[in-house]
Amino acid sequence: MRLCGVLVAFVMAVAMPARAEVAVHTKGAVQVVGKAALLPRQKNGFARFKGRARDFSGAYYISTSRDDGSFWVDEHRLEDAKSYAKAACEERGGPCVLYAVILPAGAVSGEGKVLKGINGSLARTLVSGQRKGDRGSFGAAAANRMGQFGVGWGYATREIARKEALYTCIKGIERQVFQDQVSAPVYNRAVAQGRFDCKLVTEWQR
Repeated sequence: MRLCGVLVAFVMAVAMPARAEVAVHTKGAVQVVGKAALLPRQKNGFARFKGRARDFSGAYYISTSRDDGSFWVDEHRLEDAKSYAKAACEERGGPCVLYAVILPAGAVSGEGKVLKGINGSLARTLVSGQRKGDRGSFGAAAANRMGQFGVGWGYATREIARKEALYTCIKGIERQVFQDQVSAPVYNRAVAQGRFDCKLVTEWQR
């Protein structure tokens, strides 16, 4: 496997419920996993994909029968990015194979434990949120499998921070459904698969 465009990560310790410390990486790394020679349009698509390296997790699939491909980025789970990118590629003319992925930079470099279940956008929000609120106040973050997340910080108790994180995550779902005009079949399938379920991913005390 070849490693492309590795970026130096800004690392910050996050206090987890059990007081373990885990690294939050705000930069991503593009990792090529396929061996196929890219065609002209596929090269252009890969260049755009590499330009989104900060938006982990991501996946880039290419067609094996035509000069085409699709990518999906800024997902909390690599498995979901792969699933969405492959489906989009095959809709344009499959079959398609995985060519490259975007991971948190630390996951590629082996630098400490990486907080799992968060995308690049949430990672950058966490780094900002860690610095907000009075000393001793609590914060929390929640996310689902559709890319939404919610963060609450500066609260007097852990319970309030958790509720705020879950609430803002749920409000994010409502905005996406309204703005993207998600079709009923897609929405119902996502609900059945639990992809809209918001769950806590981390919490801290300042």
